[in-house]
Amino acid sequence: MELREILEIIKKRFNIIVLVTLAAMSIAAVFSYIVLDDVYETYTTLMVSKSGEGTTAGDIQYNDILLNQKLVKTYSIIVSSNKVVDRVIQDLNLDKSPETIKKKLNVTSVGDTEIIKISV
Repeated sequence: MELREILEIIKKRFNIIVLVTLAAMSIAAVFSYIVLDDVYETYTTLMVSKSGEGTTAGDIQYNDILLNQKLVKTYSIIVSSNKVVDRVIQDLNLDKSPETIKKKLNVTSVGDTEIIKISV
């Protein structure tokens, strides 16, 4: 088959191609508007590190890094605690229950790093 023959077939069936495309777009638009709920997601990343006066990048020891990595796990549990979730609901004037917020809350540590990713 040559390119010219393919173009002739497309030209001959152009109306069908356009109709099928428009029908598929219309079905997708109706489906997304009626069936699917709006879902919004946001996230933030936090870094756990040693703080204090006189601390510079050269002062950080290997043990400090290990401690920070362990603190990441602790802070991840604290972030999803009832006390923190209740405070978020109060500060943002949300009309959601703490259980609903907790189901949507995802707190993870990024590998073996000192970084926590919080997404809702």
